[in-house]
Amino acid sequence: MDNREQTSPAQGENTRGYTVDELLAQMEPQYQAYKNTMRQCIAGLTEHAARLAAQGQEEQLPTFRRLLTDMAEFWGLAEDDTPKGYREMVEQIGSTFDQAVSAARDSGGAPELSEQTRQNILSGLELYAQEMRANDEELEQWAAECDSLAGGLKKQWYPAQPGMEMSKSDFWELIAGAKKECGQNMDASSQWLAGQFIARGPQQTQDFHDILNGYLNLSYQYGLWTAASLMCENGCSDDGFIDFRAWLIAQGEEVYMAALADPDSLADVEAYGGCQFEELLYTGNETMKHLTGKDAYENTDPDAYKALVAELKKGIIYGEGVDYPYEWDEVEEYLPRLCEKYLEPCAVEFHLKSHHTIWFSDCPDIQKAREGGPPQRNGPQTDIKMEGM
Repeated sequence: MDNREQTSPAQGENTRGYTVDELLAQMEPQYQAYKNTMRQCIAGLTEHAARLAAQGQEEQLPTFRRLLTDMAEFWGLAEDDTPKGYREMVEQIGSTFDQAVSAARDSGGAPELSEQTRQNILSGLELYAQEMRANDEELEQWAAECDSLAGGLKKQWYPAQPGMEMSKSDFWELIAGAKKECGQNMDASSQWLAGQFIARGPQQTQDFHDILNGYLNLSYQYGLWTAASLMCENGCSDDGFIDFRAWLIAQGEEVYMAALADPDSLADVEAYGGCQFEELLYTGNETMKHLTGKDAYENTDPDAYKALVAELKKGIIYGEGVDYPYEWDEVEEYLPRLCEKYLEPCAVEFHLKSHHTIWFSDCPDIQKAREGGPPQRNGPQTDIKMEGM
């Protein structure tokens, strides 16, 4: 069939249809992003395999080597899209893998995986399993293999803190489960989570409560608050920012981490519920009271909570300027996409002419945070300058 006559299903009221070429052009940016995710996963798994070889743990290496070449073929990562190009790509990936493993084996050492590398591996495995299931039911066993591998790595890399039964990986899986089952229905999400807590028992309920509050604490950043002020109706108060951060956590680990690396990434996230999820803050505590009669806030061990927050912080990469309270004359440069999405035309100019401010400029904390002006956004930062919830 001539591709000018090939159309996609109608979307909404648009009945024009799209040619195959137009559809491919629309899909290309996302497809390239997926391919980059897989390239990063392959590189990360090669690093991980080298560490295993250095430690004398050889049993999984053949599986990893096969998995990497299968990934590359499935995603069409060869630059030369011919049989010869794919053979050369498989040989290159295998050769790189073998060299890394051999060098680590000979030296008896390999660098510790960075948090970013770990996340690259897990993101790639998740995407690979997802796409295999979407393409062919017969690939289920390979998708299950990816799930099993990812699950094992999560338990190894993110074990529960001493005295806890729930790890941060378990926490994010529960958040993802609520999102999958309930979508944007926040009441249903709270009820679904409460059911999970009852089934898991008091300790995991307390653990969820503590991990949630740890992530709330770690996301208390002025730059993120500026983003919330744009996204929330009628601005964002102190209490509103707590509810916003609960909503942010409910969007899942990927969205949460991306927002702390770059709050402007929230322009890609659909806003709903006023970007506030107050109910999530209390679900663990209310379930804890139901199960034990105890208050989860009062039951939190201060020393254990401090250690938990320190551990959670290790997995966060803070973007440059995320802790800076941006004003109207700065916000368009720092959050251009959010401004374009949520502000009316000339809104910034109106606020400037009206001498409106986003922040209480007389507040000592704000004055201190704004000393020296907005920072340059040229890389990640790791220090948190704000405390509290």
